[in-house]
Order: sequence, then C-alpha cells, then structure tokens
Amino acid sequence: MSERTMPGVVPPRSSASGSPRVNGRVPRELPLPELAASPDGVSRVCAVASVDCRGRVSDRSVLRSLGWTAGQRLDIRAVEGSVMVACREDGVFFLTSQGHLRLPAVVRHWCALRPGQRVLLAAEPDHDALAVHTMPVLDSLLTEPHARMFGGEPT
Repeated sequence: MSERTMPGVVPPRSSASGSPRVNGRVPRELPLPELAASPDGVSRVCAVASVDCRGRVSDRSVLRSLGWTAGQRLDIRAVEGSVMVACREDGVFFLTSQGHLRLPAVVRHWCALRPGQRVLLAAEPDHDALAVHTMPVLDSLLTEPHARMFGGEPT
C-alpha cells in the first residue's frame, strides 16, 4: 500500500478590514433567523452543574441570567430535598467574589448533597430566585412522566 501525503489546510488571508476573502471577494454573511419566543411563555433558564467540596456550584450562566453579580446577598433554604435561593437585601449568604453560588454546609447536609454530585439549576426570573434540584429529587419528579412515556408503571 502506498502512502499519500495530504496538503495542509491554510485559511484564506484576511483583508485589512478583517473579513476573509474568497476568490478576491468578501463573502456575504448568512442572515441569522430570529428565535421564536417560547409558545408557553416559559422564561426559566436551566443548567446542570456539579458541586465541589466547599459547596460551590460550577455553573454561573444561570446566575447571570438572573442579573446576579459577585457579592449579591441571598436567602438560601432547603425545601423538600431541593434548595431555594432568593435575592434578598437582608440575606445572610452571598455570591462569592468570583460570582459562584456557594451552598452552605447545613443545606448540603439537609439535602444529602455530596461533593461531585450534579444538580439542576432552574432560574425563576419572575421571582428573582433559583431552584437547585438534586438528582434524587429529579428522579422522583421524572418517575411518573417516564412511566407514561415508556409505557410502564411507576416504580
């Protein structure tokens, strides 16, 4: 079997304006479609993140969607195996200087949340709040819908 050498791929040179030229012309950019609003009016922003040994939640995108910034004062409480985080001027907790949510140890213990576990973050902009759901809570929430979807009985 003979070996073939493939030529290297070199991107086209950029013009002075920074736009790449193809055959001496600047290509037109494709128009981006506007995304339709959610039909049911859901404004919730969600992400899955892990929790480290100090209780810091790795994802900050959901916090930014709420407009929360470093030092933001928060009220944090455990509610039925999940965590409710609300923006409060008199809150005793706060976002870290890097803008991370840090779940207090007592809340992690109440929710049986251990380092490395993943959680679902669900921003509730209408309430200026965030729900943090543990995987066991999500499993219980999904049991019935999955049973209907896959034609079985809830376990």
